[in-house]
Amino acid sequence: MSARALRLLVALWALALSGCSVNLVAEYDKASEARLIATYEKVNRMYDALAEAAPTERGYDKFAKAWADVATDLRVVALRQKARVDNKESIEIIDKLVKNWDRTRAGHKERSADAQHRVDPYRVTLIELDRAQFEAQFAAAVAAEAFKK
Repeated sequence: MSARALRLLVALWALALSGCSVNLVAEYDKASEARLIATYEKVNRMYDALAEAAPTERGYDKFAKAWADVATDLRVVALRQKARVDNKESIEIIDKLVKNWDRTRAGHKERSADAQHRVDPYRVTLIELDRAQFEAQFAAAVAAEAFKK
């Protein structure tokens, strides 16, 4: 073995022993995790208010600010996730969450505008289903971030 090959082999061995590793996942971001939890608190409060409201008081206009606040928070989290390197899984999770939030918001708005649904634009069964769905999605987003610790 030549001296050059031996030096290369020793250098590679030293790198292996030094604990060098390739990072294929983004670093843990405490601020992202905290923001996700804070946003979920807003979602939960909104769904509590919807569930406690009389059916005729569940119109979109009464909850428009809550829908908009959460939409803004989700987009801020999404932007933060997209700015991080090697963060594909978290980006996919937050993008699905944003899309689902927008779709659910639009459904509430449409039902509230429809004369047939104005009596109860957000039925209790749908409130429970949507709340559970968002809880699962937020849990996945928080777990994906916590996994990076």
